[in-house]
Amino acid sequence: HVDDELIYLFQAKYLLSGNLYVPAPPVPEAFEFYLLQVTDSRWFAVTPPGWSLVLAIGVATYTSWLVNPVLAAISILLAHAFVRRTTNYGTANIVVLLMAVSPWFIAMSASLMNHTITLTLTLASWLTLHVAKSNRSVLLSFLAGLFAGFLFFIRPLDGLVIGVLT
Repeated sequence: HVDDELIYLFQAKYLLSGNLYVPAPPVPEAFEFYLLQVTDSRWFAVTPPGWSLVLAIGVATYTSWLVNPVLAAISILLAHAFVRRTTNYGTANIVVLLMAVSPWFIAMSASLMNHTITLTLTLASWLTLHVAKSNRSVLLSFLAGLFAGFLFFIRPLDGLVIGVLT
C-alpha cells in the first residue's frame, strides 16, 4: 500500500461511523502521518471525502479490496459504449482491449487509490451527456452533471479540468 491508500481507508472508516473526524491521539506527534491533521482535539484526513465515501461501502461489507476492480469493470463497459457511440465497434473493441491489458489500468484497479473512480465518473459523465444530447434529455444532462460534480468532490483539480474540457 502507498500512504494515500491508508489515509483513504482511515477516512472511510470514520466517515462510515458517522463522524467527520476522530478524537486526537494522546500524543499527536507520535502519530504524525502524511495527509493527516490534528487540530485542537480533532484528528482527520485532509483529502476530499468523495472517494472515502465510496470506499466506505467496501469497508462496511469487508470488501474494500473489491471496490476498484468493480469500478474498473464498469469503466471498461462505459468506455466501450462511449467510443462505440462516437466512432464504431472496431475502435471501441480496440480501446477496451488496450484498457484491459494496460499495466497502469491494472495497477490502479488493484489499489485503493482514487484514479479508477475518476476514470469511471469521467466516462459516465461523457456517455450520459452524449446520450442526453442525442435524446435532447434535460434529465440525462443533469445526471451527467452529477457525475462530473461528484468527480470534483473526489479530485477537485481533475474535476475542474474534465468539466472545462467537457
